[in-house]
Amino acid sequence: MNRHRVLVAIRLSKSARRELESMGIEIIDKDKCSQADLVVVSPAIPWDQVRQLLLCSNAKKLIIFGSGYDNIDLSWLKNKGICTWNLPDYISEAVAEHAIGLALALLRNIVRGDRFIREGKWGTTPVRELLGTSLVGLRAGIVGLGRIGVRIAKLLEAHGVEKPILYWSRRRKVEVEHILPLKYATLEEVFSKSKIVFISIALSRETEKLINKDLLALMDKGFIVNVARGKIIDEEALIWGLREGKIIGAALDVFWNEPLEKNNQLLMFENTVLTPHIAGYTRYAMEKTMEQLVKEIVNVVIKREKPKVTLVEC
Repeated sequence: MNRHRVLVAIRLSKSARRELESMGIEIIDKDKCSQADLVVVSPAIPWDQVRQLLLCSNAKKLIIFGSGYDNIDLSWLKNKGICTWNLPDYISEAVAEHAIGLALALLRNIVRGDRFIREGKWGTTPVRELLGTSLVGLRAGIVGLGRIGVRIAKLLEAHGVEKPILYWSRRRKVEVEHILPLKYATLEEVFSKSKIVFISIALSRETEKLINKDLLALMDKGFIVNVARGKIIDEEALIWGLREGKIIGAALDVFWNEPLEKNNQLLMFENTVLTPHIAGYTRYAMEKTMEQLVKEIVNVVIKREKPKVTLVEC
């Protein structure tokens, strides 16, 4: 029986490793790069390292463990004929859930309320400074209606936001408009008419600094939630918006530079809620994506099947 070899640059669970090895698949660690049928990476691995792993393994297939792929040069992969796909399903659900969690923490002053108690203010300071804003009846907008954006829209509908939910995406999604209360709008309309805007669009050359000062200036005491990538928002423009009161709250899981610098001005604002790029990081999402990874490896390496959806065709 031919020995199948997979180069893995992520942390495999013990059960996943056992299952793959029981099927005759040899797992090669990234620091021992050698000939392999397939390479597995995460969105956090720099492109130079990904490219080196592909070159030293001579693999013609690449799986990205997760949804993001802005660290990947798809043009280079296409030129090299390397079939590439990602595993976004369960992680997208977790990211959308986190987006709503961030929104609620921001709108309802949950983080500030926690500090209020810990600092001993309850009973000595009026709680009126913690008066919150409800999602119910709020006009919401979404930038980017991919897997994550659609899931955010579903959760927003369940929370009773004003209908329709405005959205902008690089392509109008009429098929989604038939099942969710969504209305396609220009970016300018999304920001001028929405009280809260969720950013869930993929990062690319075209979307870097897509959310700029001109768009933020259209908001009237609005809220921003970003669970996409930090570089989609012009960070200096966001800080300006917070200072000027055009933005009265920002909840961010992603930043221009990660980890966030200790002197970053976003840390100075009371009306920001910040998390360290953990939107997709839940036990359920990791376990289910690991199960999906095992199935994909078996299907492609042993059964010689083609992946159903690819970023670069096989």
